[in-house]
Amino acid sequence: SNGCDSVYSAPLPDGVGPESYDASAISMIALNKYAMGLPVYRQAILFGGLGTPIAVATQYELVASAAEKLRPVQPAGQPLLLGVRRTSIRGWERRRGSRDSGARSL
Repeated sequence: SNGCDSVYSAPLPDGVGPESYDASAISMIALNKYAMGLPVYRQAILFGGLGTPIAVATQYELVASAAEKLRPVQPAGQPLLLGVRRTSIRGWERRRGSRDSGARSL
């Protein structure tokens, strides 16, 4: 055999993991969508303009696959995420039943 039917894989460069998308990319998609209110179709346009197109369906799949891993930290992070938008922190206080005037909107 002359090796024509063989498949050879090059080793990954340093700092590159075996996953297609890094955890920081997935967290940025989720943060943009749920904390900043940037719809995924707009993120697809943004990523495409930056030379890294990520389809809308792919973004949803990535965030959904990460959601189960993030479930344990969700209750602790929710007030921080809600505080990003002006009206959300007031809604958080209302849900908690707090009337603390020390909380300020951004």
